[in-house]
Amino acid sequence: MSHHPVEDSNRSENQEFSSILNALISRRALLRSSASIAALGATSSLLLVACGDSDKSNALPSALGFQPVPKSLQDRVVVPQGYSARVLFALGDPVVAGISDYPNDGSDDGNWDKRAGDHHDGMAFYPLPKGSKNSTEGL
Repeated sequence: MSHHPVEDSNRSENQEFSSILNALISRRALLRSSASIAALGATSSLLLVACGDSDKSNALPSALGFQPVPKSLQDRVVVPQGYSARVLFALGDPVVAGISDYPNDGSDDGNWDKRAGDHHDGMAFYPLPKGSKNSTEGL
């Protein structure tokens, strides 16, 4: 596997990760390992049934020290009893002083350059090549 002909992000003489991985794990070894894991999983399920404990929800004790929350398709955050969750920084929250509250009704007040946007949990630009001050390419 080689890099894209236009953008070569590995300009060093180091080996590509794919060549290292291919040397360590062949397709045959991967399939053999996968088959072993599948057989082990099937065997452990049969042992649970044979031992009379077919209810998998009680098969293992909770190692985290709290009761798990039930599965749900609801669009809300659910945490275990005794825990709480709160939003720290949400869509529309102002990032400069003097901006009105976000109405969240579909209207656009034109202040998106002064508000938090979607998926703002890790915004950064790392210029390429590393250390360049005025780069238009980066991560």
